[in-house]
Amino acid sequence: MADAAAEVQQLVRIVVNDAALPAFVRREAASLAGLAGRQPGRVRERLEDLRQRLLPDLAGYRPECDYARCVSGETFWRHHLRPDRKPYFGADRKAYLSHLRSQPDPAAAARADLSDADVLVPAEFSWLVPLEQLTGLDGGAIARRLQLRGSAQPFVVFVFPEERLLRHGMTLREPRGVDAIPAKLLQWTPGGVPDERIDRNIPLAALVVCRGFVCVASRPSDLHKQSWQPREQTGDLPLGDVQWRP
Repeated sequence: MADAAAEVQQLVRIVVNDAALPAFVRREAASLAGLAGRQPGRVRERLEDLRQRLLPDLAGYRPECDYARCVSGETFWRHHLRPDRKPYFGADRKAYLSHLRSQPDPAAAARADLSDADVLVPAEFSWLVPLEQLTGLDGGAIARRLQLRGSAQPFVVFVFPEERLLRHGMTLREPRGVDAIPAKLLQWTPGGVPDERIDRNIPLAALVVCRGFVCVASRPSDLHKQSWQPREQTGDLPLGDVQWRP
């Protein structure tokens, strides 16, 4: 109960302290502060209701570059793995990550195991950064750049080319304090991750078929010499550029 109360109190502070939010949002969040310690579940629900009411007023814009989403190997296993693959590993995420590490091309193996759900990433978790920000970085550098505290390496990086995002009607916007609520991003601050964006559901089709590659942790500079090369989808080729960052 104490941990839940502390989490909700921090979420309230994040919303209240975001000066870019409308005044009524910050006032309503501030009014919940006294209740957070006694009824954290109820306050969480009211914060989520506040977020939902505000979302239609947060205008997005057309993306103007390629973007990427970085997830931990555990998050990939938990949310992006094909359902028919999970029974092979049971509830043991470590077994799956060991399997990926043992593959000659972990990125290709992850691509083959990617779920074919129409929505790859729900809107509330659609945190993206420009792809160029991750170029040349190994897992440790990515964790620092994106402030992924508590997220264990390795990371899986999904690449969303500008052309695909535009084709599927994607818009992006600067995140606000209310966006920290669904995933309980307790360390979030405005501008903490430069050029970070969020907005709508990201469809699987926004990924592009291209060459994946493995980032060798001891030689991250090798990534500067490589770039994804899109090619037309043919046959049963999997969608997506899925990169592996140990």
